[in-house]
Amino acid sequence: GALDQYSTARDVERTDLWRTLTDAPYDDAIIEAYSQFFPDPRDTDLATRVVRDAARTPDSRIASWRATLTANVTALANQLRQPVLYVNSSNNTRTAADVRAVLPRAEFAQVAGSGHFIQLEAPDQLVAMIRRFVDRL
Repeated sequence: GALDQYSTARDVERTDLWRTLTDAPYDDAIIEAYSQFFPDPRDTDLATRVVRDAARTPDSRIASWRATLTANVTALANQLRQPVLYVNSSNNTRTAADVRAVLPRAEFAQVAGSGHFIQLEAPDQLVAMIRRFVDRL
């Protein structure tokens, strides 16, 4: 789930993104939604491929998104006892304080120059962060 999850399915259904996903033709809605994940893509070919691949995903994915967005992330996070590395993109406004409000023991890392798909846009940075984290365990 997202740290900024919605409290109910009804909250999700009130968002512009949800209306776009459920009212527009599915392919067009997914293309619009996923294009927002690449506000300034360093690799336009990669962004185009990810957006097109997402548009080919069955529309049953909407139910999955709804479940993810309405999950009680705070309750789930409170059950965690394992070390956590929270990796964020530099385009996200979420801060270390935001993350630690939900995951007090989490380590926070931020990848420079990436959007939503850090693993695709900045894999070398991400791998280095994960290795440093794992090496300290």
